[in-house]
Amino acid sequence: MDIAKDKFEVPKKEGFGESRLDTSVERGMGDRKSESWDKAEKEFGDAYQKTGKAMHQTYDRAMHYSSEHPGKTVLMALGIGVGLGFVWGASARHYRRNQFIEPITYALSDVVQKVLR
Repeated sequence: MDIAKDKFEVPKKEGFGESRLDTSVERGMGDRKSESWDKAEKEFGDAYQKTGKAMHQTYDRAMHYSSEHPGKTVLMALGIGVGLGFVWGASARHYRRNQFIEPITYALSDVVQKVLR
């Protein structure tokens, strides 16, 4: 310990099979790791921003549509609720009517997607 600096210093020893080349290679690998990490962090940040922007735009479009067409919006919400109720009820019981509920659910979801486009 260096009393004047209050720091612990570990003496570096050059052991068997270790050379100065090994430490420079390790530094090079560390640089590549940090570059890769920085690149991944930037990519995730960009993806997060793009996703947030797309969600905001979709939300704005849905709000604009619902304010212009309140009747259709209520009917769509009612249809979605009924469809989900059928699906939920059918998942609890496995009767023959399961064959009818799945196509109805897909048809309702297709209608909603086409209306919102």
